[in-house]
Amino acid sequence: TAHFKITHNNGQQIVVVVTRPDPKTGKTVSRSFKANSLQDLRDVKGAGEAVRFFENYSTRSIFGGKGGLQNFHVRLNVAYLLGELVVRKGDPSKGIPDARYTAATYPLCEVVDEPRQLDAIKVVAVRGLVRLMRTGQPEAPYDLRLRVAECFANQLKRPYQRSLARQRIDHHLQHIWYQEVLVEGLAGVGILVNKQAEPFVETVLAGAMADPNRHFLVRTAAAKAIGRAPLGGAFDDGLRSYQLAELAGQMSVAYNKAPTAGYWPRCYQQLYFAFKGISKSETTVAG
Repeated sequence: TAHFKITHNNGQQIVVVVTRPDPKTGKTVSRSFKANSLQDLRDVKGAGEAVRFFENYSTRSIFGGKGGLQNFHVRLNVAYLLGELVVRKGDPSKGIPDARYTAATYPLCEVVDEPRQLDAIKVVAVRGLVRLMRTGQPEAPYDLRLRVAECFANQLKRPYQRSLARQRIDHHLQHIWYQEVLVEGLAGVGILVNKQAEPFVETVLAGAMADPNRHFLVRTAAAKAIGRAPLGGAFDDGLRSYQLAELAGQMSVAYNKAPTAGYWPRCYQQLYFAFKGISKSETTVAG
């Protein structure tokens, strides 16, 4: 009969010590197996039993470690479910949405904050967080909304992809699609100012819109988001209108250089919706 001891840091720096009697001498013999991750442990010669002990008995986090010990599809589905936990059924016929579990905000924020997590998982987490801010029960307080907004804003500070053509080469940088989802999400959190009474949501969105290094898909998504974010009396519509016009001019110059690029229809559509609602019923988060 074997005995074992497992120590690890959320799936990292794993040590499995297997102890059993030597069949020849009867003396107790211990063997230690060390690795930086479960995958590395699987590659250690003679560690098959240690791997089975770890998989069956260790306490592991879905999203912890190097982006999560669980495989991609498990993490993706858990992130989705956290944003869809219904605590009270709504009535679609009356326009009443399902009320969702507000406390799921905390693990989803941790998913977004984790620098080693895949952007594909973070996209689902961001959309789940926006859903919770809009339909959470109990209603999300200001401090929680600010936590989510700052989480998104901090993500936009990461090094990012600039070109669709270089996405495979620049796979380690923040994906263009994820940048779009972040600016859309920031507009949907439902707050205007931070604790210093600064209109930081507007400032972050305007910064992304005016950033010449970002892709036009991201910049126009930010422009569209500004039109849907709650804006206060200090909103400088003259400055933002000028920035939108400048963006349109830059797009025209770039379009003339590469008119067949497939992203232009979406870019111009998003720019159009910066000025106009998609439907008559569309409102900002603040109503």
